[in-house]
This record gives sequence, C-alpha cells and structure tokens, in this order.
Amino acid sequence: MPPGGVLLVPGPLLQGLGLAFDVVVRLRMRPAARRRRTPEDRAWELPAFDRYDAEVDPAALADAVVLSDHPDRPALMLGGRFLT
Repeated sequence: MPPGGVLLVPGPLLQGLGLAFDVVVRLRMRPAARRRRTPEDRAWELPAFDRYDAEVDPAALADAVVLSDHPDRPALMLGGRFLT
C-alpha cells in the first residue's frame, strides 16, 4: 500500500473480531428490510445476521453508520470520533 493509500475491506460480519481498522463504516439494514431484500434462495443466511446484530452490535462499534433500508435514500449517522 502506498503512503496515504486507502484500503477498503468489505465484509458484513467482520466487526467484533479484533481487527484493527482506522475507520469503520457500517452499512446497516433493519431485519425487516433485510428480509424483504434477500432473495428466497439465500434466506437461510438471515438468522446469522440477526444473531450477529444482537451479539456483536456492530453499529455501536462503528465510526459511522449508513442506514440502508432504502438504498436509493441512504441516511448517514455519525458516531465515535466523528462527533468530537
């Protein structure tokens, strides 16, 4: 990585594993929206996301949270270092 470079690490279930990131932006979708948007053949994944949200609370660990229930109208919530 060159000096000043930016590395984006995508992964819906990475928080809470002890990985050291400089900034964490969480794309959050409420369970009802997640169920509506998940194709039927991938519905088996939904309990894992619900459990992850309940046990890890990734939004509380993030520096910023983007509410993405409606991808055409995302809402940004700032937290952590961005509030100071």
